[in-house]
Amino acid sequence: MTTATVARAESSLVKFHAPEVVFGPSSLAEAGHTAARLGARRPFVVTDPGLIEAGWVAELLGHLRAVGLLRPEPEQACHGPFPRDGAPDGSLRRAR
Repeated sequence: MTTATVARAESSLVKFHAPEVVFGPSSLAEAGHTAARLGARRPFVVTDPGLIEAGWVAELLGHLRAVGLLRPEPEQACHGPFPRDGAPDGSLRRAR
């Protein structure tokens, strides 16, 4: 691998940190405050139809909106029940 190839590969690397796990009754209510405390500015929510039907996504978006971390109309994209590797890339590009 050349230096240019390594630099190109490193520039496309996306790393996520999970400094804490919160669970239990009403724990979803902590999401907005936790995201803000960790420095989130534009959260990228990835979900599935089951969580949407259960109402958890609407609740989460409400908590994010309450702390000012969500645009009035969040962007949505559907990639089917089993998206292939790279399918959400367009959504990620638009979110940036």
